[in-house]
Amino acid sequence: MKESRNIFLLDGPIGRKRFFITIGFLILYTIICTIICSFLIGFRGFDIYTKYIVYTIVFTLFIMMFYIIILTFAKRIQDITGISKWKCLLYVILYYIAITAIGAIPIIKYIAPFIGFTLFICLATIKGNLYSDNPDVIETEVIEEKYQEN
Repeated sequence: MKESRNIFLLDGPIGRKRFFITIGFLILYTIICTIICSFLIGFRGFDIYTKYIVYTIVFTLFIMMFYIIILTFAKRIQDITGISKWKCLLYVILYYIAITAIGAIPIIKYIAPFIGFTLFICLATIKGNLYSDNPDVIETEVIEEKYQEN
């Protein structure tokens, strides 16, 4: 199975290296948008026009980042588990719904960031089954070895 190269499509699993590159891209994107919003507020002040521009930038940032994070997590889970991409996407969406519900309950709302951080560490460290980070290993050999063990 070929590694996915497009971060905007659910087209295949990704390895740990691509996972870190995508997360790094999102962090850089957040920093750049924060700087742009800060300059807008610093030069113009926070008046009615600047407020809507900043809200639009932040809303666009949130939607794009949320979309990319969902796809990235689904691709990485597909690599680790080997299940279909649509099931992985469903699991990630259900995960975010559950985290949002946990965050709404006052007594246990501090557990949600811990669960998210734990999932990130697991996705970043567990070696995948479908895609090998080693360029010397052919992907079909990795898949054949997986099914021969079962």
